[in-house]
Amino acid sequence: MVERIQRLNPREYLQVDADRLAEVYLRVGLEKGEQRVAQTVNDLTCLLDHLRAVSRTGRLGATARSAGRLHSAAQTMGLTSLQRVTTDVQKLCQNPDPVAMNAVLLRLERVADSSIKVISELQAEIG
Repeated sequence: MVERIQRLNPREYLQVDADRLAEVYLRVGLEKGEQRVAQTVNDLTCLLDHLRAVSRTGRLGATARSAGRLHSAAQTMGLTSLQRVTTDVQKLCQNPDPVAMNAVLLRLERVADSSIKVISELQAEIG
């Protein structure tokens, strides 16, 4: 007997506060704004890698701190959806549920990857 296997293809609809990104450019100018956004994209990538690593160890305190740092970087650029998911990770570190944590970490991967793409595209439009 052959059973059908359903393959899920989840999509995330992102919320980005484009005004927040524009604010960075207005505050520091075009050239420094481009540098700051590029640095933040790099930081987001590194912070996401760190969060992946500590979450695999099961150290909830370290995972929560890492999610908090990722949240702060996301807030700087107006990445509202990424902020929301990092908050979910922090809450799950306080009230552990392994199944929920795995689901939220997978969602975090999708949202973070999409957020980095969106911020890069917005930067290209502005710069």
